[in-house]
Amino acid sequence: MKKWCKRTLGLWLCMMLVMLGLAGSTVFAGPTNGTIKVTGVTEGKTYSIYKILDLSYTGSGANKQVSYTIAPDWVNFFTTGNGVPYLVASDPTGTLNQIMVGGVVKYLNITAANVAEFSRVATGEISKTTIPRKGTQVCPTGATEITFTGLELGYYLVHPEGATSKKTGQESIVSLTSTTPDGEVQVKAEYPGITKEVNKRSVDYGEEVTYTLKSKVPDITGYDTYFYEITDTLSKGLTFVDSPAPAITVKIDGVAQTVSAGTTGNIHYT
Repeated sequence: MKKWCKRTLGLWLCMMLVMLGLAGSTVFAGPTNGTIKVTGVTEGKTYSIYKILDLSYTGSGANKQVSYTIAPDWVNFFTTGNGVPYLVASDPTGTLNQIMVGGVVKYLNITAANVAEFSRVATGEISKTTIPRKGTQVCPTGATEITFTGLELGYYLVHPEGATSKKTGQESIVSLTSTTPDGEVQVKAEYPGITKEVNKRSVDYGEEVTYTLKSKVPDITGYDTYFYEITDTLSKGLTFVDSPAPAITVKIDGVAQTVSAGTTGNIHYT
C-alpha cells in the first residue's frame, strides 16, 4: 500500500512539473501578434499600414535582443534606394537594433532624431512602387481613432492616403515587439485643397478678368518624380483669352513658370 501511494504521488508530481513547464513556456513566449491604434484621424479619409521590417530574436534570457530582417518588398529600398543611409555597419553607442541583411549583421540607424525624416522617405517609396498594404481602413463618421488588429510583430509605417504632408512633429512609424505588441500613432495630416480667387471684384460685360488658383504642393521627400495636376473648368458664359500670351502663369515658391493655352507640358521643380 505504501509503495502504491509513493508511486501515485510520484506520478502526480511528474504530471504537475510537466504542466508547469508547459504553462511557463507559454507565458515567456509572449504574444505573436499586435495592434496599431491610429489617432488624429479625419472622417472619410483612408489610412493604410505597410510592414517595413520583420522581427526575430537572438540570444536568450538577459541577453535576448530584438533583431530585424528587411521585409521582402522593401529590400531594394534599403539596399540600393533611399533607405541605404538607415543601415550602418557598426553601433559604437550600443543603442541601435540589429538587422540581418544578406546574412550580414548590420544596425538599424533609425532614432528619435531622424525617425520623422525616415517616415517621409519611406512614404515616398510606397508612392512610387507597388508595395502592398498590410491593412486599409476608412475613418468612419464621428470616429476619433481607428485600430488595426491581428498584425504580425515588426516595424510598420502608417500612411494617411492622399495627404499633402503631416503636421510638424508627427511621425508614422511604430514597432511591435513581444514586450510592446500594441502601438499607437498620432497622424494629423494636411490634405490638398484649392482656392479660387478673382483678382477683380467688379467687371463690366466683355471686360477681361483674371483669377488665381492656390494650392499647397505636397511634401515630395523620397520621390524621384511627382505628378501634381490641376484641372480648371471655366464657368458658363466665360471664354478663355490667351492675350497677351502666355496668359497662364504658374509660380512655385515665387518662381514663375509659364504654360500657353491649348498646350501640354511638364514644369520641373527641384
